[in-house]
Amino acid sequence: MQFDSDGTVATLNFDDGKVNAIGHGIIDDIVAGLSWAQTEASAVLTVGRDGLLSGGFDLKVIREGGDAVRVMMKKVADLFYRLLTHPQPLVIACTGHAVAAGAFLLSSGHGSAHKSWPNCRKKLMPRTNGTVVAGLSQP
Repeated sequence: MQFDSDGTVATLNFDDGKVNAIGHGIIDDIVAGLSWAQTEASAVLTVGRDGLLSGGFDLKVIREGGDAVRVMMKKVADLFYRLLTHPQPLVIACTGHAVAAGAFLLSSGHGSAHKSWPNCRKKLMPRTNGTVVAGLSQP
């Protein structure tokens, strides 16, 4: 996870080089990034890699079953709650696929940007450098 801020918008960018599986590492990184963003900016933009936000849950953990799955499901439920109740404007951007739990992640922001949603409302967040972060949300 890479954290960056221009003072107005904090960007949390994650790319594990594979499918950005939602497991313990990504969950911990997003939670840490949200805490960091509250001290660094007034809005948050979370982005996956080019062409993919997330391919869903970490299947290695799912295959373990039992307690491993229960622990991860509790952590992911806490993550989604934290995303949905985050006090700053929060946009989840997606330049391609958001599969399974990735789709939940995409819908957990206050505004979500996905290039293939034709009937979405625009949300704009001006940045101090003169650019604008555009997000979309479902009607």
